[in-house]
Amino acid sequence: MSNNDYDVIVCKVLVYLYKKYKRIDVPEDYLTPMTKDFPVCQEMFDETLAMMLDEGLIKGFKYIEAWGGDEIIVLENNIKITPTGIHYLKDNYIMRSLVEKIPEAAAIASLFV
Repeated sequence: MSNNDYDVIVCKVLVYLYKKYKRIDVPEDYLTPMTKDFPVCQEMFDETLAMMLDEGLIKGFKYIEAWGGDEIIVLENNIKITPTGIHYLKDNYIMRSLVEKIPEAAAIASLFV
């Protein structure tokens, strides 16, 4: 899977938020598109977060309608993983295999045993 694949982005977001939940030290500005960790444009990143919100994997942000009808995401600095997101990260086969392969996930991989 490539770095900009949906499942990779979802895994990295969930791992980051799970680390925050477990009080593992993480950078506050990690969830930023067009970076090494998230090599996708803002629009794709926002769309992925929207899908994750719709699936109930994350919470803590909302959409507002901008001029022209475009929806934009407003992060409220309290984006969090939900219990559904934790179970998805632990129980989903694709997520489990990605946790084992993504360096950022190493700190939580042992928590899933």
